[in-house]
Amino acid sequence: MKITIIDSIMSKVDRPDLLRPYFSFKKEFWKKGIYKRERMEYDFFLIDKKGNFLTGFIPKITKHCQDNDIDLVIEGQLEKIKPGKILLQGLTLRDDQQRLIETALSRGRGILKSPTGSGKTIIACGIMSAYKKYRVLFLCHTISLLKQTKEEIERFGLGPVSIVGSGSKDLSGKIVVSTMQSLIKIPIEDYCDKFDVVFIDESHHVRDFKGTYAKLLKCLLAPVKLGLTATIPTDKESVLAMEGLLGPVIDELTLEEGMRLEILAKPTVKLIKVPPNEATRDLRKYHDIYEAGIVTFRKRNRLIIEEAKKLSDEGKSSLIYVTQIEHGERLVGIADLLGLPVTFIKGDVDAETREQLRHDLHNKKILTVIATVVWKEGINVRSLDCIMIAGGGKSELALLQTVGRGFRRDVNKKEILIIDFLDSSRYLAEHAIERLGVYIENEWI
Repeated sequence: MKITIIDSIMSKVDRPDLLRPYFSFKKEFWKKGIYKRERMEYDFFLIDKKGNFLTGFIPKITKHCQDNDIDLVIEGQLEKIKPGKILLQGLTLRDDQQRLIETALSRGRGILKSPTGSGKTIIACGIMSAYKKYRVLFLCHTISLLKQTKEEIERFGLGPVSIVGSGSKDLSGKIVVSTMQSLIKIPIEDYCDKFDVVFIDESHHVRDFKGTYAKLLKCLLAPVKLGLTATIPTDKESVLAMEGLLGPVIDELTLEEGMRLEILAKPTVKLIKVPPNEATRDLRKYHDIYEAGIVTFRKRNRLIIEEAKKLSDEGKSSLIYVTQIEHGERLVGIADLLGLPVTFIKGDVDAETREQLRHDLHNKKILTVIATVVWKEGINVRSLDCIMIAGGGKSELALLQTVGRGFRRDVNKKEILIIDFLDSSRYLAEHAIERLGVYIENEWI
């Protein structure tokens, strides 16, 4: 069997019939039935009938052939660019950072998995410093991340840096930092072959083979493609999309290792029992139970604000996460009644204001912030004392991303307090148990 490497995006195998049955997964869709929508499944093949497949799958196919004694010849090779010395102005890299950087430089493509708070942007900058001769594209998904990353890159004397996003379409920099939403609006010919190195920040957002990230990665011809993430999704399609478009996980710093090395703050979990809620007793739909049991449940909301006020009175900061704007507004109302100054960050707060609020929270000019998902990823508040899981939820990936906001250590901070609420209503109790399982598994309680 022969594989021909076409470019950094696509390759081709001459005997797809031998591989297709082993490189597929069940994908679901919803079909309109006579009375209601019905869940259907079909086989999604990673190799098409003509043998074309994403180049990132070469390691997976090679291993399959080795494990099954299938002779394999690979023709062609990926373009390789030679890195120089790793040198960041004014910074000595930790051993774990040095290791991940060296792995990336030797492998050329794949995923680097490192916990929130461990310095993934510094790792990216270390890699960039070794590719000074080459053009680099750093893709992220929010304006806040765009500005933070640009500042960090410039702090280490790398660049010049230009940005695509926040009203700018400047592709002229040696290093370009862009949101994926902004780059996708630019004609493909303006960037498809203009970069040698591509970074995908928070690469767990590469969730499928047809979304925005997939469309961008399928037209970026850069030989070096690297993803940075703290969490690997659990669903099959997301994992395979990341692998095909970028490559497999090539190195990892685990949470346990980060805490043992005192790189990360140690989480301490405080669980608060929520009193029974009569309003949810006769409800059956999840949306209705969530609304009555979390969003509008005054006793629960008061518990949240009372915990935040205790911390504030001690001069400690807290970040309270909600999933709905109405929930945040109700918490703000209770905080006003209890005399607790709070700041509510939601989608209509512009990027510049969010960045200023981040600095104010870090410097403890403000102590209590309520935030929706717009502040769930890429927010660096090193001095943060507490994170509250006010909005519930059961996703392990979302929970780890949320609590990860507090993992960064500071001079006077060795621990991060996580406050969660044990609901007793249907669905909500099940979700609380799911979160409890994550805490127990990670030995945080």
